[in-house]
Amino acid sequence: AGAGNLSFENLQVNNTGTVFRAAGDVSNITIEHVDASNVARFFEDYAGGANKTATVTGLTIRDVEVDGFSKGVIRLQYNSSNILIEDVRGDSLKQDGDNFAIGVHLDGTAHDVKIIRTSMANATDTTSSRYWNGDGFATERGVYNVLFQDTVASGNTDAGYDLKSTGTTLVRAIADDNARNFRIWGEATMIDSVGTDPHKRGGITSQAQVWLNEGAKLTIDGGSFTDSGANTAVFYNN
Repeated sequence: AGAGNLSFENLQVNNTGTVFRAAGDVSNITIEHVDASNVARFFEDYAGGANKTATVTGLTIRDVEVDGFSKGVIRLQYNSSNILIEDVRGDSLKQDGDNFAIGVHLDGTAHDVKIIRTSMANATDTTSSRYWNGDGFATERGVYNVLFQDTVASGNTDAGYDLKSTGTTLVRAIADDNARNFRIWGEATMIDSVGTDPHKRGGITSQAQVWLNEGAKLTIDGGSFTDSGANTAVFYNN
């Protein structure tokens, strides 16, 4: 706890569990120009030792490529804020066996997060239950003020974007070939965003462009939804 003003760059990391872990409250961390291969997770904050929280205040993850992950690329929780995730590419390569595989996962009261020019692909979880998880991007209730700009989620066994947060904005977001391209539980605005060819791979789920939970609030301004198949609901409410 208390570490800050640290920069990590120009690294290659292969065949490990977690590449970076914040185990206490830290600030002003920069990670850039890093490649990772065959990891469980690239970055997470998870309290350890005597620490009760591991809030990250001021985090930049930029120009990172992760090929092969079983759990996720980035997980941020507690009261983490002032986050920039930019030019990050994660491809699970369909590694299976870890439950709740999620490319980028925001939990707790994480807020003021910008995710720009970032893609998450092929998050896969077929083993934990009859419901196949695996999301490209996911935000939980309590998370707020999140911007997705020029992001791509593709080939995930559940949602491209699974969003329970409030104050959520998607600008030119692309979702392709997920079971549910956009899954909205909270409050979100989509601007010039695109959904193409949802694909249910298995498990007890639906196939939809936009899935809406009861009470969700969604505004769509511009964009398009296209599908070459006949089994897709454009808008689906449970």
